[in-house]
Amino acid sequence: MLSRITLLSLLLSSGVALAQRAPAPAASKAPSAPAVNLPPINLDEVPEQCKTTAKQAGAISVQAALSARISLANCIADAKLVALTLLDCEDSVLAVDEAAKMSRELLDGVIAGAIDDSTKIVAEMAKAELYNQMTVRMMKTLPAHDGTESSIAMHNVRKSLLEGLLVKWKDAAAVSFENILAIVKAKPALEKNPVVASAMRTAKDRLRLHVASAKPAPAPAADDKAPTTDTGEQLR
Repeated sequence: MLSRITLLSLLLSSGVALAQRAPAPAASKAPSAPAVNLPPINLDEVPEQCKTTAKQAGAISVQAALSARISLANCIADAKLVALTLLDCEDSVLAVDEAAKMSRELLDGVIAGAIDDSTKIVAEMAKAELYNQMTVRMMKTLPAHDGTESSIAMHNVRKSLLEGLLVKWKDAAAVSFENILAIVKAKPALEKNPVVASAMRTAKDRLRLHVASAKPAPAPAADDKAPTTDTGEQLR
């Protein structure tokens, strides 16, 4: 099943293809795409199921190549992450980070080489979703508790430690969401593009969740009936 990000990149590439097939006005010459030096892709490092997409990522059309690279980043991440055997520990976090490295580099290349803001936004969204995928993959390594008090306590400790290791990924995803909003803020007309509008809604929702989850838990309310010392401090 194609992921949401893959579908978005396909929408972009299909739109470009339609534009390229449309006849240009006789009185003017269609401008050529600007030259963009995209880094080469080493097929030896690409999982077998992603090699067809990798070849498309070398298309002559810059826009087609960029869209294919977004899909390729998604494909590589899926293939490499599912192959990992993980535990809720720092070594596994490092393994996931390494497995996603090529995908992140591909998306960074798209963001740097994009010739239009819509493609940048889709790439930023793909990057944020990649970090989310990495986070979810690691959270699934957390063993369930058996319902006993000691097991629940141990589960909560391990969960807290693991979440601490994943903060950097959540923060990185938030940066991509912020970049999306900044691009649209600078060019409000982009909101007319349904792909951009969808990315904006997602970015706003995820940022709200990120801010809410980063807030410290409120301190317990004071008990007015608790005994106090001579200085007025409550005894616990």
